[in-house]
Amino acid sequence: MDSMHKLRVKIGVNEFEAEGEAEWVSAQVETWRELLSAAPRTPPAGRPAEEAEPPPDEEGLGEDLAPKLTKVFAVDKRKKLVTLRVQPSGNQREADAILLLLFGYTKLLGQDDVLVGLVKESMADSGLRVDRVDRAIAPHQTAGYARKGGTAKGSKYRLTNTGETRARELVSVLSS
Repeated sequence: MDSMHKLRVKIGVNEFEAEGEAEWVSAQVETWRELLSAAPRTPPAGRPAEEAEPPPDEEGLGEDLAPKLTKVFAVDKRKKLVTLRVQPSGNQREADAILLLLFGYTKLLGQDDVLVGLVKESMADSGLRVDRVDRAIAPHQTAGYARKGGTAKGSKYRLTNTGETRARELVSVLSS
């Protein structure tokens, strides 16, 4: 029996680690190299969030909404994360922020359903910490602005039509 070999390689954000017989490790690293060469190139880590820019064929975005989105949202395309540049105020601050983030994901990344973990991460990166997303958005769910699907960490939130209208109003207020 051959002796065990261990190999660990890191190239940029890509890591590979294998342990086993020499031939097996060699075959695995070759497969990894092929996958790396076929994968799309990602920007270097630590790059700041990019300016929010609407997708080219976004229907219904309108010329007046696009500049407002840039003032209110930041998008990190590498992480596929939408954050708020400005925070809402008032007694429903957290609920409004979540509503805005759902709107941002829909309009800027084309993502209608947003996982609860992603909402929580977006809130934290925006400077708003919530223990439970479901409790924070409860007033807007009751009002019919957002819907929830799934359970536990697999929960997803989505804007309703009235929620999208309310989010547009919030964007207009915050961008002025």
